[in-house]
Amino acid sequence: MKNLRLVDSFRRAVKGIKNAFLREYHIRVAFFLVLALFLYSLVLGLTLREWLVLVTFSSLVVCLEMINSALEKLADAVHPDWSEQVGFAKDLAAGAVLVSIGAAAAAGLPVYVLAFSRRFSVTWTYSLFVNLGLLILGIVLLFVWDFRR
Repeated sequence: MKNLRLVDSFRRAVKGIKNAFLREYHIRVAFFLVLALFLYSLVLGLTLREWLVLVTFSSLVVCLEMINSALEKLADAVHPDWSEQVGFAKDLAAGAVLVSIGAAAAAGLPVYVLAFSRRFSVTWTYSLFVNLGLLILGIVLLFVWDFRR
């Protein structure tokens, strides 16, 4: 596996993304949410700077979710029995994903509030309530979707 050609490394990376999407439920959820946010962003007509914020934080969340999934699979393969240390490591990785989601929400909300306000010529307070409503609706739909699976 050492000293692979660049093309082979790229193929393995693409295979990893494909496997993550096909095998990991939370990765699919993350990709779906990113797609929904991108579509909403197209409607709002984000600026280049706003797109950079969106892409950076979306990528961070998806990457950490993939790392979390990889760590869980590796830990289960190395130590299939229950272990407090393995559980602790998994919890830390899941916590990192949660922190990144919080950071993405904290960075994204002002972007969407200002973009909505600019696009529809409404006050930023109205835009804040609309975007918070959309956020809450999205969270509720995620929980409903998750409980139905």
